Amino acid sequence: IIVAVPISEAKGVLEKIIEARPKGLVFDIMSVKQPIIRTLERAAEEGLKVCSVHPMFGPDALSMYSRNIIVCDCGSTRGVEEFLPLVEGMGANITEMPVTEHDMLISYVLGLSHAINIAFFSSLRASGIEFKSFEDIASTTFKRQASSARRVALESPDLYYEIQHENPYTERCFDLLMKVITDLKDSALSEDKERFVQMMKEGRKYFGDD
Repeated sequence: IIVAVPISEAKGVLEKIIEARPKGLVFDIMSVKQPIIRTLERAAEEGLKVCSVHPMFGPDALSMYSRNIIVCDCGSTRGVEEFLPLVEGMGANITEMPVTEHDMLISYVLGLSHAINIAFFSSLRASGIEFKSFEDIASTTFKRQASSARRVALESPDLYYEIQHENPYTERCFDLLMKVITDLKDSALSEDKERFVQMMKEGRKYFGDD
């Protein structure tokens, strides 16, 4: 049984499924796990085969090849063991982790990346300048960022709201982002260019010099 419903409805749906005590494997594909963690753990404690899955790609993907899939252990080893053969041989990159570790990482992987793209296209819109004027003189970096932001703008606003709103780590992620933006602004306006240069160097080191 695969649970694929809005994040805000997942807990209620899972509870009804668990009450029926199904014999087969049960897993969700929610982008945020916090609302359903206790429900999944209780199901595992009661002997049901459950796990929690997060495909890191959307329904427009043509295949799972070279795509990332997170498989979360909720306390049922059998649940994880029964899920893995379902994607075996499809070329996906499988990462296993405890369900309690998922949301913190996803607050950056999805929450932060979504926020930056929304901030980017919102800033362009707030400038009052038509997008075509930017397109006509776009640099390579701008084109790449605009392409990413455009795809985000076309996604479901309701889903993207829930990804931000339901994740308990969203506030901490935004606080960090705001601090970094303030630091970047201060370093860009400072007469001491070393502050800005150091930020660039630290980024290069973080990603790896190559």
